[in-house]
Amino acid sequence: MFDRRGQAIPLGAKLGTGGEGNVFEVLDHRKLVAKIYHQPLTDEKATKLAHMAEISTPALLQLSAWPTDVLFDRPGGKAVGLLMAKVDGHKPVHLLYGPKSRQKEFPDAQWPFLIHTAANVARAFAAVHEHGHVIGDVNHGNLLVSAEGTVKFIDCDSFQVHAHGRHYLCEVGVSTHTPPELQDISFRTTRRTANHDAFGLAVMVFQLLFMGRHPYSGSYLGKGEMPLEDAIKGGRFAYGPGAASRLMKQPPGTIPLEATGPVAPLFERAFSAVTPLRPTALEWRVGLQALMQGLGQCQANPAHQYLQTLATCPWCTVERQSGFLFFTITAAQATGTVLHLDVSALWQQIKAIRPPQPPPLAAPSSFQAQPSSSAGAVRARARGRQLIGWLVAIAGFIIGLGPADKHGGILIVIAAAFIGWKIGSSDSDGIEKLRAAQRDASRVYEDMRQRWYEATGDVRFSNKLRELECLKAEYDRLPEERRQRLNRLENGRRAKQLEAFLDRFRINAATIPGIGDGRKVTLQSYGIETAADVKRDRILNIPGFGPALTNRIMAWHKTVTARFVFDPNQGVNPAEISKVEADILKRKQEIEMALARGPAELQAIGAQSQAAMVALRQQVEAAARQLAQAEVDLRSVQ
Repeated sequence: MFDRRGQAIPLGAKLGTGGEGNVFEVLDHRKLVAKIYHQPLTDEKATKLAHMAEISTPALLQLSAWPTDVLFDRPGGKAVGLLMAKVDGHKPVHLLYGPKSRQKEFPDAQWPFLIHTAANVARAFAAVHEHGHVIGDVNHGNLLVSAEGTVKFIDCDSFQVHAHGRHYLCEVGVSTHTPPELQDISFRTTRRTANHDAFGLAVMVFQLLFMGRHPYSGSYLGKGEMPLEDAIKGGRFAYGPGAASRLMKQPPGTIPLEATGPVAPLFERAFSAVTPLRPTALEWRVGLQALMQGLGQCQANPAHQYLQTLATCPWCTVERQSGFLFFTITAAQATGTVLHLDVSALWQQIKAIRPPQPPPLAAPSSFQAQPSSSAGAVRARARGRQLIGWLVAIAGFIIGLGPADKHGGILIVIAAAFIGWKIGSSDSDGIEKLRAAQRDASRVYEDMRQRWYEATGDVRFSNKLRELECLKAEYDRLPEERRQRLNRLENGRRAKQLEAFLDRFRINAATIPGIGDGRKVTLQSYGIETAADVKRDRILNIPGFGPALTNRIMAWHKTVTARFVFDPNQGVNPAEISKVEADILKRKQEIEMALARGPAELQAIGAQSQAAMVALRQQVEAAARQLAQAEVDLRSVQ
């Protein structure tokens, strides 16, 4: 091939093939590659590429495979391709945000790395916009990521470019990253803006932070189906507090929107309205930096980092719900601190610690009490009322004997006896007060007695010792668990080989009738990335996937599976063995640390019990003495 100056450009081996053309190495320039189109270029396209080469800057060349020259089939001939910077050491961004592919391609990448990468994506968008250009065709295929989280654009020849006072439009686009206002619109005549790009940027940031899920892929709560493109057009963001009002529910196994803290309002702005003024790349950078600064490590799993303003770790929650580990523990995290403990000697030390033994409490009956003066006054009033009652009864009896009318006398005697009984047996206010005092004293004593046993008894000690015993038993079982897990790996080689084989066939690269870009993104949002994830029941549970579509996917899966050939000479994947060893080592060290704290924790419980005995004993005895007095007072008037 020949450049614009007529200089020969010798091409080497073919490096790749795309929809528009092939990419070749350039023999005399290792930092450049050549893209040769399948069809000769139009004059419009050739002029665009020439202008792009003229307006290239160090910043654009650093963050993208920006065209540096146009290639011709002969000097002065037809334009057939372009020269561009070679991109080494980078992989497509979807391999990073897809959980399964990330564990293979970016095994040490955890949530902070994804946030860091998202911030770099925002920086790359900002640089393009600062030059007056628009990416236009934002999608997961034209952005690459390195192991350090730096990003680079490819397929820059499709960008909307402003050069020499003219806009060269981007004529293509992917519906999953196209804003609502541009859905179903021809791109050949549409001039796009940075605000249009901002939608695609927001989708990419969301996919990085939410494990490849699409912001509009969720369960539709209305009637009928809701294709992804229709959800985008309707602003049916499936996350956040307003999702139900948009008749959407986020898919299972996903973290809540509030887990992104300062970034959450940016997602709401980008996705909740149909044509909003979306967050700029600079706003994303600021929000993502604030999110990164607010992260802390999960105490239960060192692979988890989350916003520390949250009450619990959201990653622990979704991993329990989904049964899938989104992040693996790195070698550094698994190594931790080596304690070199003599666990046997430590366990003897734990068993030698005796539980607290509080002395028995004195019962209220053990206290000698005499009726109080107030009880004596109540008793005196009661006896006076009894005397009056007797006198009334006697007087009535005497009067009743007097009348000639025998029946009338009997009635008078009965009435007098009843009135006398009522007067003599009626409770006074004083007796009721003594009853209330006895009830209150009994309640206080029971409360204090309960506090005494909770604070000074051996319940806390026994619970802690039982917890340590369970840990020691688990510690003793670790060698056997390691052996069993390694045996399962050995026995499951065929299944593992099949899974690894199926994992090579990604849904987004497959040709399945009726399964376009939108449905592929929906599948990925429900955790189906490769042929290894395909299960009939899982697909049928996805909104919009009925038996017909499910059968097509299962047919594709069957075709792929039929190509698998088991290799009996292939051993267990070393990464799988390393994972088992790291898991066992991590758990061993966790138990050792917990056992090492055991003696101090048991002794602390004993010391707290002794302190509680001193602090509560006098209060309990005072409550018992008060109850004894109240009971004596009440008995003295009954």
